[in-house]
Amino acid sequence: MSRPEERGWLEAQRRSWLTIWEITDVDPGRGLCVRDLLTGEDRQVHEVKGSRVLVKRDAVLGRVVDHDGISVFCGMHPNLLQPVEAAKVVAQVRVRLRRKTAPSPERLREEAIGRFMIGRWEDAVETKAGGAHVPPKLTNTDGEKLKITTDVFTFASENRDEIDRHLRAIEGIEAPDRDDDRYTFLRGKAESKRRDGRMAIGSASLGGSELRVETNSVERADTLRSRVDEACRGLLVHARREQADPLAPRLVKRTTGASGPPEFSSVADLVRAFKLRHYRGWADQPVPALHGKTPRAAAKTAQGRAGVDVLLKEFENHEQRSPPEARFDFADVRKDLGLPA
Repeated sequence: MSRPEERGWLEAQRRSWLTIWEITDVDPGRGLCVRDLLTGEDRQVHEVKGSRVLVKRDAVLGRVVDHDGISVFCGMHPNLLQPVEAAKVVAQVRVRLRRKTAPSPERLREEAIGRFMIGRWEDAVETKAGGAHVPPKLTNTDGEKLKITTDVFTFASENRDEIDRHLRAIEGIEAPDRDDDRYTFLRGKAESKRRDGRMAIGSASLGGSELRVETNSVERADTLRSRVDEACRGLLVHARREQADPLAPRLVKRTTGASGPPEFSSVADLVRAFKLRHYRGWADQPVPALHGKTPRAAAKTAQGRAGVDVLLKEFENHEQRSPPEARFDFADVRKDLGLPA
């Protein structure tokens, strides 16, 4: 490298700043699209190694150097953080900067700010490492372990219409209509066709000779099975129970009865179908991480929108680590809530 080139490279490094970058897109083997979570600036970075290990919505601490039309990482902390963890560090840095809006790169070049950022990042990494031995626990809104559970009942085909009438008479059930061919079990009395904030706790589909009742925990499955048994006494035979763990998708069969072919061609299809139904109503269900508010209600304020956005980023980040065939795309959820993709 000639002296002018060396001077140009050194000047480019001097113009860079330490900050927290969110991965917004990945081109495996070539590079990354990143966004500075503090200044809001975007870069397309040439980064071969990182593009093979990082996924969308990961956050990294480092400097991006722009030189001769190319952007590269030059100095990156060896540990990444997930969206919720990174958002906490961003909030701490903003407090230190005494700014709610985007700071200038000049402010982030200050040595004291850089040291503070590194310290808070390493605190977050240490906290994350301390909880790494605790297996992740997914729960529904009742605090029950999340497990996709489907009870399969069989019946004589000539009894289908009678079973349909009995199902429609169950208290708290929303019957199929032109928009949805499933029965939805709601918490609370079904006094009108409007849900009015009531919580969906399960669903059922009625075939020609088989009824499938699906929910997201064993406890809810036991409750719904009892209600269906009571409502359709003598008309149904419980054939089997199917379960899938969202963290380690594997179809676990059966409790009792004869086996039969699953309705889905693969466990990935089952998991994806469950996610589709779950997140279809997610925006209108209270979320503990949003202080008990629904995402739709929280998104009505700037602070609430930021919280919903980070929560969705966390979901998206986890989805990127799932098998491609089982991933859920949150684009429609974001669009429904008026959040950027």
